[in-house]
Amino acid sequence: MRRLRIRRMDVTDINFVLELANKNKELWMDNKVRFPFNKKRLKEWVKDQVENELLILELSGKPIGFSMTSVDKDTATILSFAIIKEERGKGYGKFFFKELLKRLKKQGIKRFLVYVHEDNRKAMRFYKKFGFKKAKKVVPLYLGKWFT
Repeated sequence: MRRLRIRRMDVTDINFVLELANKNKELWMDNKVRFPFNKKRLKEWVKDQVENELLILELSGKPIGFSMTSVDKDTATILSFAIIKEERGKGYGKFFFKELLKRLKKQGIKRFLVYVHEDNRKAMRFYKKFGFKKAKKVVPLYLGKWFT
């Protein structure tokens, strides 16, 4: 039986995260600039999980997704959320996102922001199912839209 498990990201997950992120253009800042984390920066984030909530979704012990969230007081900014292509459309992303929100609410988070590239209509529909609404366009760090 296939089993889902969510755990904190650790340094052994860095290659998986970078590989998944760099394969998925929807996680890039624009068509030219890839995922905004390199190995060194991601390692720093993994070590500083006091202000960052970095999670891995495993299926039968194998990582199939990740989320990266920055936490500041009562606001969480979901910077990146991804599931490997082979496991999309099976409800794993929905399960993972629900659990992410539940964990953040338990930490006292009242306000949620999520970055979505403006061309990523599929992700926009996904987040809207959770009650997120289009808020504003953000430049220059990310050429996309924020949802709240």
